[in-house]
Amino acid sequence: MRFGFVIAACAVVLAQVGCSNDDEAAKRYAEEQARKITKEKAGTAEVVKINVPVKGGKYIECADLFPDVDKFGTGLPDKVRMHQLDQRQQTRRQPGVNAICEFIREGERPTAEQQKKMSAKTERLGTLPGDVYCEVRVDCGRPAQKDFESKCRTMPQHTGNRDLGVFACVQQSQRAERDAYRYKFFEPDTGCYLDILGGPSVTGPEIPVACAKTAIEEITKASIAKYQ
Repeated sequence: MRFGFVIAACAVVLAQVGCSNDDEAAKRYAEEQARKITKEKAGTAEVVKINVPVKGGKYIECADLFPDVDKFGTGLPDKVRMHQLDQRQQTRRQPGVNAICEFIREGERPTAEQQKKMSAKTERLGTLPGDVYCEVRVDCGRPAQKDFESKCRTMPQHTGNRDLGVFACVQQSQRAERDAYRYKFFEPDTGCYLDILGGPSVTGPEIPVACAKTAIEEITKASIAKYQ
């Protein structure tokens, strides 16, 4: 019975591997054909693995990214404290990013009555103590895009510049009677994308630019090392 099986196998593999009186030839041919069929079913496209610094959505502590919060205050009108959105809040605001860090103006917040008196003297109250000066979103799970600059320049309400030392895609949008600014850029040391937004009451480019400059100085490879 075994001899008959080998003869049959030999007949099948004759043109491919030559006749042999052992089972190995048939086994090799069967495996080769199985691989061929599997490849045909899967298609000719190969899966390309894309390396990113940190998996998208993996939570990174803002304290690791920006350990010296006081540095943010040096470029802003007042001192700030840092607040991080928890994972649920972060996912609601922007799924896939690794951290959303808010920098909030320090100081005692005016009472409602005090704010009423202030608004009688000025059209805008501006950024009060307790309000967000800027927000930094960190995305290390997004592969570097070679066409990041060219795509940015084709989008409406977007411009680009290298005032930060790297190319920044700048979005300008109207906020009340003034303009708000948003800066997105690739940080080459970590390989992460940073997205800097002014707080809800912030207009003009000055505060987002100040936050962006400090964020670039603060974040390093060491900031994300333990999350890789």
